[in-house]
Amino acid sequence: MPNDSSRLTGWKAIAAFLAVDVRTARRWEQERGLPVRRLPGDSRSAVWADPAELRGWMSSAADPAAAALPAAAPPARPQLRRPSWPMVLALGALLPAALLLAWTATPSPGPPAPFADAATNRQWLEARHAAASRTPAGLERAAALYADLARRHPDVAVPQAGLAETWLLMREFAGLSDEAAFRRARDAAEAALARDPGNVTAQRALGFVLFWSESDQPRGLALLRRAAQPGTDAQALHWLGTALAFSGRAGEALPVLDQARLLNPESAAIVADEAQVRFMTGEADAGLATLRGLTRTNPAFIGAWRYLEWDLLARGDAPGFLAAARAHAQLRDDQPRLAMLDRAAAAFRAEAMPGLLAVLMADAVRHHRDTGCDAVAVARLAALAGDRAAVRRWIDLAQRRREPFAHMLAGWPELRPLAGDPALADLFARRPPTA
Repeated sequence: MPNDSSRLTGWKAIAAFLAVDVRTARRWEQERGLPVRRLPGDSRSAVWADPAELRGWMSSAADPAAAALPAAAPPARPQLRRPSWPMVLALGALLPAALLLAWTATPSPGPPAPFADAATNRQWLEARHAAASRTPAGLERAAALYADLARRHPDVAVPQAGLAETWLLMREFAGLSDEAAFRRARDAAEAALARDPGNVTAQRALGFVLFWSESDQPRGLALLRRAAQPGTDAQALHWLGTALAFSGRAGEALPVLDQARLLNPESAAIVADEAQVRFMTGEADAGLATLRGLTRTNPAFIGAWRYLEWDLLARGDAPGFLAAARAHAQLRDDQPRLAMLDRAAAAFRAEAMPGLLAVLMADAVRHHRDTGCDAVAVARLAALAGDRAAVRRWIDLAQRRREPFAHMLAGWPELRPLAGDPALADLFARRPPTA
């Protein structure tokens, strides 16, 4: 029996160790034999577990990947970076996230036991478990473990594929810059595919990079389709669905997202993205209802709040936007944004929606001045303010700088109506320059 300082006491501690919610941990005990002990004579809730036994269970399960990895929502207080308001808008309607954030709560299924010895497989499982935490420390740990595996096993694709996905996660959850995340993810994915052209994790990671960062929609979609083709990988189907939606093919996107949900019904990210697609494609009430439901049943899931606040703003619901935006900022412990929202609320009371948008625009412009990115976010706010000259100016800047999302204008709900404007038509027709 472990000493009191090492054992995990209570379902919350056990679930936190596994990076899942309490409900999932309880289900794993019933369905997968999770080694949980109960104190004699105590109530049903008086449980404890030995961390070493949990690690052994993860390593020895019949399906190690499935047993070791969470399939539920993130922890109640996720340790995420503090993004600015413009960053939130840049991720906006659909985080490829992600992503952008739009990421499922479980890491992507991979080949079970890819290495010959048990110790190396345990390191691989630990890396996947660390990435599943979606915390800066966990993701940094995952990157270090995958990098070590890649160094010691240069001919195996799995560590490089894991690195590719980890770099993309770090973009959203650990403050890694777009430039660094996309560049590293592409390098790692291409290295994995050079070793194993059929590696699904690498295929979808490279497809993600090509579609969202390099605006190479044909190649990005082709890779995402290839990864999703067997119809057994929820993450690949999820990313394919969101990419199809932003390609203006919502009729194809929704069945794909439905299939992803069937494979991973506990993923709040898939539910949120499907709701967002419905919002984008004329089923706004249904989409908003689903997002509101998610914020009630899973209030710590940041993705639902992010989508909800932007959708409410796009509909002109300033009080609803301010409430959702505040909840989002509080979850992230983003004090600068909370202060900005206070100013925005005061501006709304004084000047209604124009005052609110002016504060948001000023903050977005400041962010662009400080970072040199997120011009698309400024353009989206300008569209809501009815300033088409500013829309043109900021989109033109984003496209010239080849910012992510700059050539997917029709995917943003507030920009889509402008596609028919002859004065702006050329912006929507532009294709990114070749490298």
